Amino acid sequence: MNTRILLYVIIIVILTVVTLSLIIVLYNSSVVNVGIKVGDYAPNAQFTLDNGTTVDLSDFLHHGHYVLLYFAATWCSSCAYGVLTLSHYAQLLAARNVTVIILEPYNDLGYSGTPVGIFVKYFAGNNSSCS
Repeated sequence: MNTRILLYVIIIVILTVVTLSLIIVLYNSSVVNVGIKVGDYAPNAQFTLDNGTTVDLSDFLHHGHYVLLYFAATWCSSCAYGVLTLSHYAQLLAARNVTVIILEPYNDLGYSGTPVGIFVKYFAGNNSSCS
């Protein structure tokens, strides 16, 4: 067998063993268990409102109440339809003790868009179709 081919085979076997070992270590480590499960309380987080005040997520959590965080980029048409849909179901959500918080990703994900307050007021207050 050619020495070069044998060297490549050995390298491939070593890389395969290292990769599989890493997968096994990661699978058995706590990395897999990071996150929350259905029924867990969300970790507290702070948000700055459109008017500049800062609130904690825990301010919205009350016994028997739920919080829906909806992240919407203000240049995103799918996000606009999401806000429109949430507005359409606002009474149903409120009746089921769901508080909806619409959040703009930091710096609108690097794209320019309408200020989040104007975006939400327009789409949440308009139940007609969007263009």
